[in-house]
Amino acid sequence: MTDTDTEQRLRELPVADMAAQAARQHIDTGRAWRELGLMRSRRTTNRRRGLAVAVAVTAGIAIVVPTLWGGGPSKIQPSTAPSGKAAPVRMYPGAIVARIPLGGVIRVVADARQAWAIRGSGQLGAANYQLARIDLRTDRVTLRSDLGKQPASIALGGGVLWLTTSFGQARGQVARLNPVTGRVVATLHLPAGHCTGLAYAGGQLWAACETSTAKALEFFQIDPATGRVTWRAGPAPNLFGDYEQIGSMAAAPGSIWYAYPTTGVRGLIDQGGRVRSVTVHDPAYPVSFASTRQLVYNEGAIWAFTNDESIARIDPATGRVTHFYTYRTYDPHYHDWIAALAVGNGSLWLSDGSRVLRVAMATGRPTGGVRSGPGVCARVLCLPLYSTPGAIWMPGPRQLIRIDPSRIPG
Repeated sequence: MTDTDTEQRLRELPVADMAAQAARQHIDTGRAWRELGLMRSRRTTNRRRGLAVAVAVTAGIAIVVPTLWGGGPSKIQPSTAPSGKAAPVRMYPGAIVARIPLGGVIRVVADARQAWAIRGSGQLGAANYQLARIDLRTDRVTLRSDLGKQPASIALGGGVLWLTTSFGQARGQVARLNPVTGRVVATLHLPAGHCTGLAYAGGQLWAACETSTAKALEFFQIDPATGRVTWRAGPAPNLFGDYEQIGSMAAAPGSIWYAYPTTGVRGLIDQGGRVRSVTVHDPAYPVSFASTRQLVYNEGAIWAFTNDESIARIDPATGRVTHFYTYRTYDPHYHDWIAALAVGNGSLWLSDGSRVLRVAMATGRPTGGVRSGPGVCARVLCLPLYSTPGAIWMPGPRQLIRIDPSRIPG
């Protein structure tokens, strides 16, 4: 199948207009009155900049709202004073095994043979998006397909590639693609509006879709073999209308999790076909979950990453916090501006835009790292990290860096 054939098929399936809005800077609710003016100012600034929204589906449905090369969310004050005690972290330049000429990648999924990436190019708010296939044996791009002016949500699982469309139930919201050829082989019709997020977890396909009557999201668990809905939950409440929408989501086997920028992390758990709603809360956690800006599912847990660089590990079956990590172990000076989290290959992975650190789950301390090199991101937030089996991916404005985790001690 030629690139032109695939492009034509994908043009017939315009991609979804993503539900997430431009990244807003929010605060811990305990300091709400003191920082309310600053919060409003940041919102206004972001709107004026016209920040592009990029929906990134991590190991679960994860709607992340990064800026396109630069800017990024401001950190709130740390929950504890910086310790200033930073042990040297050894860098392993040989861990970078490829620099692929794909700028502006906003999502990567992969199996053992190939990776698929969604990328954007162009001016903020007016980017053109593309689906690219990468041969992992050669690290060469072997197919490019135009996706128009809005990014799709993508998932890979069960030997199938899944891509959202901009349609509703009548025309189908999710396209099923052959991952070898990129050919559309089927379309799913779900009882909802168009879908904005996809994930593959626990042998099931997950979709987050707009309701047909309100600006809210419903969540669907789908049997990938039959396309039938096996569990449905929601809608997630839209607390303040257009003023505040869900900022990040993650799917785990049997549950879906989402975070509002100012009201914390919530989950919907399947208990024998019934929905149990939970709110994540732990008095021992160093900051309020209201400052959560990224949710990730991997290694059997939900991971919440907040604006003061704290990370909480959450049991997806109960919503209980089982461990938390403080910035003091991986950024003790609190000046590296840790802005991106990935989880996988047995470790936490953190980036400040110029480095990627491998962090041990047992201790929360870096075991090694790699520098991206000059001119990649220069210590500002580019786009989130991505973890796939056997690889960590670091996007930049001009290239996609592939890191081999086996070359950095764990």
